[in-house]
Amino acid sequence: MFDFDFTDYTSNRAPSKAGVYAVEIVSVEGRITGNGNGRIDIRTKVTEGEFAGAAIRDGINLPTPGGNANKLKSIWTSFFSSCGLSLADVKATFSRPFGGKGDSKEEAVKIAEEAIADVVVGLKAYMSYAPALEEGEYPTRRWVRPEAKAASEKSKPKAAKKAKSEDPLQDIMDF
Repeated sequence: MFDFDFTDYTSNRAPSKAGVYAVEIVSVEGRITGNGNGRIDIRTKVTEGEFAGAAIRDGINLPTPGGNANKLKSIWTSFFSSCGLSLADVKATFSRPFGGKGDSKEEAVKIAEEAIADVVVGLKAYMSYAPALEEGEYPTRRWVRPEAKAASEKSKPKAAKKAKSEDPLQDIMDF
């Protein structure tokens, strides 16, 4: 009668705290931006910790020949590295342009979407995420390697120790 089982529930909301999150790549979707750029939107699900099940979305433009191609390829390389792929894996997998001379930009984006999805959907990755500070701003997202997650765990503040006695001055002197 009622489905009140939340064991497989996932949220469309992002985490409310900044941190490095282990995520699963749930889907990728290609589109043309308002500026006419090809872009791949990446949907993830947080897999561990307090915000397990929360969704984080990111989008990365597809590089085109020209001035910022290397910068975009660097962002893509960070993403693929976060997914556990080496630079050699990336070079071997993505060694051709998306789309040919007769293809429209939409067709080329669709080819890119399918090729990227075949490689990353279902993989575990790591994202440094911080929510937007003010209304109308964007959250901060950066793909990081697994070591960054381990480092963030080590740098978390430790819980304060409980006083040994009722006299704080005595506790300081007894250290």
